[in-house]
Amino acid sequence: MTQTATPPLAFESDHDEFAATRPAPSWQAALRAKGLASFRALGLPTSRDEDWLYTNVQPLARGHFPPAPEAQHPPTSLSSHRFLLGMDEGTRLVFLNGRYEASLSDTSDLPVGVTVESLAAVRDRGEVEHLGTVADASAHPFVALNQAYLDDGAVVRIQSGTVVHEPIQLLFLHDPVGHAVAVH
Repeated sequence: MTQTATPPLAFESDHDEFAATRPAPSWQAALRAKGLASFRALGLPTSRDEDWLYTNVQPLARGHFPPAPEAQHPPTSLSSHRFLLGMDEGTRLVFLNGRYEASLSDTSDLPVGVTVESLAAVRDRGEVEHLGTVADASAHPFVALNQAYLDDGAVVRIQSGTVVHEPIQLLFLHDPVGHAVAVH
């Protein structure tokens, strides 16, 4: 009996280009490789998986969702943006197409004992000790896929005993590019 190999999903074949265009320190590259290996082993979930019994994700297998490019038309202000949820002021990290956008972010009013930074800002310092340890990429395909494409994100640290009275908003926006893309 002959078995035919399943062709790789676009998520898998896009990864080499992603890794080449978004360099990372060795610890992050290893985390990405581990995520990709887990995703390849798991594949997309099907209705045979209990957690996905009522969700058909097979259209994702037929589509092509390359990583989103850098935003070409970033907003110059968020003053009237509908996603601010009434939080016109306060601590906010804004990510545009998955990348931290400092010009739209505000971390100036943090209480003592609180730091909020982008992953890109801290990753070269190696200060991401818990990243990749909470959600299990070896058991959950979308966790694995997110880990494989790990690029930027928020790092929020709150010292024990510190009280944060105001919300810290993480705002993820997308600059349309005219075709389907993915942001992990």
